Amino acid sequence: VGTAISLACAADSLNAAGAATNASKFTAVGTPRPFAKAPGVREWTYTMVRGPLPFDRIGLHRVARGRLPPAHPNIVMLYLPGTNMNGEVTVDDPRHSLPLFMAIHGVDFWALDYRTHFIPPATPVTDLTELKGWTNDLFESDIEAAARYVMDTTGRERIFVAGFSRGASFAYLFAARHPQ
Repeated sequence: VGTAISLACAADSLNAAGAATNASKFTAVGTPRPFAKAPGVREWTYTMVRGPLPFDRIGLHRVARGRLPPAHPNIVMLYLPGTNMNGEVTVDDPRHSLPLFMAIHGVDFWALDYRTHFIPPATPVTDLTELKGWTNDLFESDIEAAARYVMDTTGRERIFVAGFSRGASFAYLFAARHPQ
């Protein structure tokens, strides 16, 4: 079985009021993280509560050049990793890290942490019953909320959406549901 990286361009089909409502639900977490091998690049982290249950959360990682996030970037990408992966930058080397490589080359790079990222490894099986309702539609609604936030925050009407492994499937699903 192979993996794929997908790239699509998406436009927000929702009104500004919807975007503002979702944007207000993301919260910045911690301080910007610098990278020794990518001078001038930082990572900002955000989380959003998506429901009443403990694992109903998603996260975003923003990787860009500058001490502050760019106000109006020219190129914006939302990256959707594989389902059991996350969006955090793990390798501090732009030769081996897509987020750092893209940021160094002027892309405002955002990566999603799915709900799966917020399940602690030691969680008892009995506490995992909420996962049975996690469908492609639910993941797509999380991706839509993240895309709306990214577009609202960056002021971009269109962004690139890329994915790896199951994230590529989610990118195609998102693009199919948001063709404009």
